[in-house]
Amino acid sequence: MDLRQQFEKLYVSSLDAQMSIKPFIAEDVDVLVVFDKKRIHEQGVLISSSLDKTLKMLSNENYI
Repeated sequence: MDLRQQFEKLYVSSLDAQMSIKPFIAEDVDVLVVFDKKRIHEQGVLISSSLDKTLKMLSNENYI
């Protein structure tokens, strides 16, 4: 399991960002921003993307 998957597993189980990031403080990892954490459990959805991919998508006007 890679670091991102480990973080996601910790975060989904606790919904506590500070506790979940502690094991990775010394690591080079992506940062996830959660807008509505209750939907993770209610709808079973955690969507992630890199900032580069998102900006590229927006600049190409290929967004929803």
